[in-house]
Amino acid sequence: MKSKLLLLLTVVAFQLKAQVSTEIYGLYRNNTPPELYLGKVNTADGSTELLGATLYDSLLVVTGSTLNPYTNTYHVLSADRFFAIDNVSGEITDAVTVTLPIENSYMRSVVFNPSDSGYYGLIIQTNELDASILFGKIDPLTGLVEVLSDTSITQFLMPGRNIINPYEMIYYLLTDTQIIGIDMYTGDIYSTATITNTYGAQFDNMSFNCKDEVIYGLIPAIDTQLVFLGKLDPFTGAVELVFETAVDTTYFISGLGTANSAVDPVTNTYYYISAGNLKGIDLGEGSITFENSIYDMEGRYFGLFHHVQDCFGAQRTRFATGINTKTLAQQFTLTPNPTKGFINISFSENIQTLQLMNTAGQIVLAKDVNAKNITINTDLLNPGIYFAKGKSLSGNLLSGKIIVIE
Repeated sequence: MKSKLLLLLTVVAFQLKAQVSTEIYGLYRNNTPPELYLGKVNTADGSTELLGATLYDSLLVVTGSTLNPYTNTYHVLSADRFFAIDNVSGEITDAVTVTLPIENSYMRSVVFNPSDSGYYGLIIQTNELDASILFGKIDPLTGLVEVLSDTSITQFLMPGRNIINPYEMIYYLLTDTQIIGIDMYTGDIYSTATITNTYGAQFDNMSFNCKDEVIYGLIPAIDTQLVFLGKLDPFTGAVELVFETAVDTTYFISGLGTANSAVDPVTNTYYYISAGNLKGIDLGEGSITFENSIYDMEGRYFGLFHHVQDCFGAQRTRFATGINTKTLAQQFTLTPNPTKGFINISFSENIQTLQLMNTAGQIVLAKDVNAKNITINTDLLNPGIYFAKGKSLSGNLLSGKIIVIE
């Protein structure tokens, strides 16, 4: 009986380890001959792979891309269609016509939100006299776009990737001087801040890190070729350096395909493109932990990329009713965190049920508690991020993030 139990625990531990993904998916493009492929880069060993046949005839124009890790689908928003591409075969599995309820408009900068599995983006409306930017949501099965904004959010938009905070349900975009947060429930402006950046010419290539809930980006220094890693407070607009030393010596050019970055919250790594290379920076130490050419043997170049682990399994903490469960989260404590060996979970009233989920969205532990405190053994959990979800005796929903270290 003991040997069978040991075998079962070994299998569980192996499955947990196998669920941590190291792949970045994006598009490989070649102008001569005209080619466009879905491809992936494995950040564990630097290997690359083209998936499926060329998509060039279908995707002549790309106005945005995003990745749904739950369905293993890479999505591309084109001029008038929304494509779904299988991450394994590289085949187009769906291509729905984008239907907008507003004349003279198109959608761009679509982002998948892991906390509600919705696809959100910006609606650009143009006419002879004016231009406006609205916020909306697209149905990947029908292509129907729901406009959530009543009025224009801004009239200027920086090129590149926009981001979301899946916990707070806020979509962020950059103008030339501001960072604007949009309430993803209502389409209203949630926050506006003028960017104060004394270190460089701009703040770009931004990504939201679900590990520490910080917006990271690159800062090209004024009058030099040095590039620094920075972080941006979306409520004050203040930019701070993450490290005092430069992370690169190459100035980057902003654009839909080049102003691109991604974060792996499991390894706490920020990825970006510089001087023809895809690079990874350890957000704790500032060291370059990954560097690989964006060009393959045939000269195709890689871009519009997304990391599979990016905010995987995130749970909402702000809801449409205006109730913010972060108030409850202050009473829902998980210590020590990061943890090794065990974690103590407690709440101000009896916890009725508790679940732990891994970043693949799978339940690794489920318990009926009926107590204010519980201690969980984490020895069998692979190092990484887990999500604690609970319900109190009075019906309060509890959520928290656990980081297991070696």
